[in-house]
Amino acid sequence: MQPSTSRLCIMATVLAVVMATTATACCGGTHDVIAPDVWADLHASPNATVNVLVSFVGGTTKALADAIAVDLHDLHLASSNSRVRQHLVKSTAKSQAIVQSLLRGDSAHPRRRLSVNDEAAEAFSSPEICPGLDDLRVREIYLTNQLHVRRLTLCMAEQLALRSEVASIRYGATLVLDTTTPPSSHVTDVSTTPWNVRAVDATPLWTVNITGQGIVVGVIDSGVRSTHDSLRSNFRQNYGWFDAVELAPYPVDAYGHGSHVVGIALSVAPSAQWIACRACSSGGGCHESDLLLCMQFMLCPTDSKGEHADCSKAPRVVNNSWGSGIANWPNYKAAVQAWREAGIVPVFSGGNAGASGCMSVKSPADYDNVIAVGSVDATNALSAFSSRGPTVTSGTTKPDVVAPGVAIRSASSQADNQTVEMSGTSMAAPHVTGAIALLLSGNPALSYDQLYKALTQGTSTSPVKTTDECR
Repeated sequence: MQPSTSRLCIMATVLAVVMATTATACCGGTHDVIAPDVWADLHASPNATVNVLVSFVGGTTKALADAIAVDLHDLHLASSNSRVRQHLVKSTAKSQAIVQSLLRGDSAHPRRRLSVNDEAAEAFSSPEICPGLDDLRVREIYLTNQLHVRRLTLCMAEQLALRSEVASIRYGATLVLDTTTPPSSHVTDVSTTPWNVRAVDATPLWTVNITGQGIVVGVIDSGVRSTHDSLRSNFRQNYGWFDAVELAPYPVDAYGHGSHVVGIALSVAPSAQWIACRACSSGGGCHESDLLLCMQFMLCPTDSKGEHADCSKAPRVVNNSWGSGIANWPNYKAAVQAWREAGIVPVFSGGNAGASGCMSVKSPADYDNVIAVGSVDATNALSAFSSRGPTVTSGTTKPDVVAPGVAIRSASSQADNQTVEMSGTSMAAPHVTGAIALLLSGNPALSYDQLYKALTQGTSTSPVKTTDECR
């Protein structure tokens, strides 16, 4: 049996179209919302602090429903992005009001220190009861109705746990960017069309002047070397960069993954503009809170300080060459749903767990409302490392489409004229992101469903070579 996955190949048929884990109870009573590992670490020493995600009851379900219900022709709302953001910000402000007040130390909400032996201890009004508030660092994630709190003390954790609107206090998960081959850099002639670009057959669209012009693509990754010869002229500097990891004011990429990914997308759509958000550290680790902040940035971009949001600057498609390694993991579902309601197309790499066999596609690639991308080599054979479907919960066929992901040469973060070769579904995904930019360049009015149909039905359906019967 051959898998039903389509190979990405933009041909004449497409031209026609153009036209972190849930918290568990740890201690009973008011501490049920505090994850066991957080609780243990806070008790490890008298001055212990933790960096945590605080989630609120109800999430963003109602806010998104309200946003959908608003008349799309309301003249007071500039775009679907601003409509979604408006409802999320309003809902989050209401849900988090008292908690944020507590974290600021407002006198109207006295801080409380629970007795070790008496969870029903009285509230105290003395500010010294919970010292160290000046050391707290709080980042609001309105996209998912969460707070990322740095240097949270036991005293404040207990205080937050008393609030009925707080659903959980837990560590966010950290994932590691995954490529299957180590990079090998050298200067190369960038004027030739590489095999992977020929494989997706983008050039017929280029000949009719459809090259991605007018379309902005977003990339959430390790950052970008924006001065690279192949990337420099396409960087939209205005509202084009945010660093959730270190707040660097200008694009950086100490790991090299993001620069490579952006270069691939531009190799398919050479006139598209790109913006980027750094969610992954110099070691390739990507923290859940930073990923969510970057997803929030893509919904409604800000300046490099995270201020002055302008939803009109949002990209049409966002490349996500990262994944959790966990199936049916809900942590990013609300963020993806907000993107979809705002008209942003989410593209995710399918993962490199193919050695595990069928049902190895993990979240967020296994979500039904994203485009998951697998990898093939130059012979159209499904890469051994490429994760297989179906999804664990719904049995949905995944990946949705495959693209070149073996020995892909693209921009290096080491020098402006250097390239690097990598393999993985991380490299396959930006081919699809670039293809979507081409389709939207030809017809900006295309919906997600139309784009999905073009990619899965309007492309090459020649069987992908594989030795298994996964779907």
